[in-house]
Amino acid sequence: MSKQTATLLDRTKSSTIDTLILITLAFIIAELLSNFENVPTWIRTLLFSSLVIYEPICITFGTTIGNHIMNIRIRRSSNDSKKLNILRSVIRFISKLFFGWISYVTIFKNPRKRAIHDLITGATTIKV
Repeated sequence: MSKQTATLLDRTKSSTIDTLILITLAFIIAELLSNFENVPTWIRTLLFSSLVIYEPICITFGTTIGNHIMNIRIRRSSNDSKKLNILRSVIRFISKLFFGWISYVTIFKNPRKRAIHDLITGATTIKV
């Protein structure tokens, strides 16, 4: 079943929400850690790494918090009822980081408004 695709504006709003959440969480983690002396490096690394894997993990479950608020879901382009697996989610995230905003150029030429990172991973971004 094909659903309406998310617009660039929808995606931008969603990304802004997620970015604000991640900045807030990073600040909270930094403040909490500053209250303790000699926090092991592995704990700091684990906590801050969790911020990096936020998007791939959330996408594997179908949506980030920003996507949920904006009623956006990331699905397989071949079957929009199926979620991406963790490998596709990680590749999608790395592709987004690598291409940055350039990734969104293809949205304007693609009938399904798929960005480069969506095309690479066989994903689509739909409205629900």
